[in-house]
Amino acid sequence: THTLTIDDEPVSDTDLSSIGDRVQNALHTSLELPHPDDLRSPDFSCALLPCVALTYDDGPGEAKSERTILDAADEANIRVTYFLLGKNTDSSPEVAERIIAAGHEVDNHTFSHVRMDTTASAKIRKEIGRTDKSLQSVGVKDEPLVRPPYGALDKRASHVLGGPAIIWDVDTGDWQHRDTKKTIRRVQSQTKPGSIVLMHSIHPSTAKAAPAVFSAVADKGLYAVTVRELFSGIELKQGGSYFCRGYSDELCSNPEHPAVMKN
Repeated sequence: THTLTIDDEPVSDTDLSSIGDRVQNALHTSLELPHPDDLRSPDFSCALLPCVALTYDDGPGEAKSERTILDAADEANIRVTYFLLGKNTDSSPEVAERIIAAGHEVDNHTFSHVRMDTTASAKIRKEIGRTDKSLQSVGVKDEPLVRPPYGALDKRASHVLGGPAIIWDVDTGDWQHRDTKKTIRRVQSQTKPGSIVLMHSIHPSTAKAAPAVFSAVADKGLYAVTVRELFSGIELKQGGSYFCRGYSDELCSNPEHPAVMKN
């Protein structure tokens, strides 16, 4: 049995702060660290070290832009997460295959970028199912996670989704300003331990920012991982919306997200 001590004197539970309680509990909990096949995957737990998931929506984009991101990720020795549209996957399967061959995580962003909170349930199921088939056709083996376009969900759509929704807590705004320097600055200023960063690989300005974005994350002492790696050890529940992972073992959320419905 392990007991916390200060100056070799045991500390009683009544002397502990809330953080101290968590440390005390951790001393009695075994921790199984991952043993990744891919050397870019973490051999540590994101419950212990500050991780961040860099994500790209709406692709596959133009081959040149995607190549810029893939080359930068390879140079930085990291993996990112792509939430691909089914229609773009079908129109550019060779680009999607290149992303998968490079070892990055690939997930579902619907087929045609519909707002789930204003789309009929049957249509949502069709959008998700059709995209799953598109992703499988280019080599995706794991059941894809889903990111709702615009982060827009209500309770009905969350139920129809049939699984967790992956949102974000850092919106670079790249889709709006199309400015490489602004994208980099937002990552530098807003990213924190546990963040999920939203970017879009269809914009050349975003692709151009990739080398500096990856460096900025490393310079902040953050470990870039995929979404699945970020949440490793946590059960993602059906109907849950996940904005980030809190440092240590707590989940964080962003209840003020403008598109998240509470009713």
